Amino acid sequence: MLVGDILLSAREAVPDLPGVLPPPTAANTAATGIQVVVGSQLASPHPLPVGTYFLQVTYSTPWGESSPSAEFQVALGASQSFFVDASASPYLAAATAVNVYVGTSTGNEIQMYSLPLTAAAPTGIIDSTTPVSLSPPPLGNSAFLLDSGGTVASASQIYRWMNDALSMIAIANGGVPDTCGFGTVIGQANYRMQGDWKNIDAAWYDGYPVSLGSAKQVYRHNSLTSIVGMMSYTQVADQLVCELFPQPVRTAGTTTTAATLSATAASILLNGWGSFVLPYGILQFGTGNACEYVSFTASGNSAISMVRGLGGTDAQAWPNGTPVNEMNLMFAGWRAPSLYVVGNSQKTVHLPTDWIPLIHKYILSRYRVIEQQQEEAMRLEKEFMAGMASATKRKAPIGERQIQPLDTTMVDVYPGLSRTFGGLIIP
Repeated sequence: MLVGDILLSAREAVPDLPGVLPPPTAANTAATGIQVVVGSQLASPHPLPVGTYFLQVTYSTPWGESSPSAEFQVALGASQSFFVDASASPYLAAATAVNVYVGTSTGNEIQMYSLPLTAAAPTGIIDSTTPVSLSPPPLGNSAFLLDSGGTVASASQIYRWMNDALSMIAIANGGVPDTCGFGTVIGQANYRMQGDWKNIDAAWYDGYPVSLGSAKQVYRHNSLTSIVGMMSYTQVADQLVCELFPQPVRTAGTTTTAATLSATAASILLNGWGSFVLPYGILQFGTGNACEYVSFTASGNSAISMVRGLGGTDAQAWPNGTPVNEMNLMFAGWRAPSLYVVGNSQKTVHLPTDWIPLIHKYILSRYRVIEQQQEEAMRLEKEFMAGMASATKRKAPIGERQIQPLDTTMVDVYPGLSRTFGGLIIP
């Protein structure tokens, strides 16, 4: 789900719809930013039938489609197809696709071709292999720009309401459940943890479970490098600092990407694994605050089955040669929610699904205050508070478990409490 999806659900109910992306206005000229042309250099192995075609063009956003351009004509000769060029479009950064509606007579554009053009890849070909659907151009404009204000509230107000709701729900629930990690350095005890974590439930060093202890349990007379057995953490001003004991016996591995990585890809080719140890775990793409954390499984020189945007980071595109770091100290816990600013409408929201309707109620209650509908505002706010109070921390469903009667840190089965073939299993 996108940030804009949450905002739009409340704005539709008011209604306080934002502005829309304007349609291409001048027909098939450089001024439109979208041209559909042909030429001898466009000979295609999968041409469209020869003839004169009537076309209209629109933009798509994640929330709808713009009004169509004026109708224009393109004549195709033998072995030719349509070449769509949006490189001069002033709106391509806000659009997710360009749609071309085609017909064989004026006013009958019912074949719709959608090309996912971007500012980085602004051209495309429409030929006989391009997927087509039967649909006329839209009659209205639903290509909403969710980072613009409406007639009732400004964009900054709406984002502030969303952040207020997120903060309150997170406080009531202890934070957002998530997982992350950091790379260790041989002999280094202290590390700054990325993000704002409210609680850590579990941790692992090179796959070994790590106890969560107190700083007063750490032996500090001299350094001792080994497999880390305990992690303590403390809040220092605006930073969360953890200490490992014994100090790590190795430095986490590093490598680089061997190909470009899109924001939606679930696998990536790497330039080997270097000194990586684990066949699965957490990677960091990039460095600094703009990095991305992902979980992965190693397969040859590729990281596969990746889950993107962990630890409060956003899934994003990465170029060939991007630094990739092993996060061999993994932890799971509860972090503060990511807060959003105007311009973030197309960011993906990583939240428990039962938080979404609560955010909707809170934003709607703020709208009712502006409209001086005090009773309705109070009702919605009470529903929000009640839902927030009853919401519980989301936990993964679990089935049968093995008991640990001696409070060991590893999975154990107590013998003699069950039948011949093992210890006692409880649901």
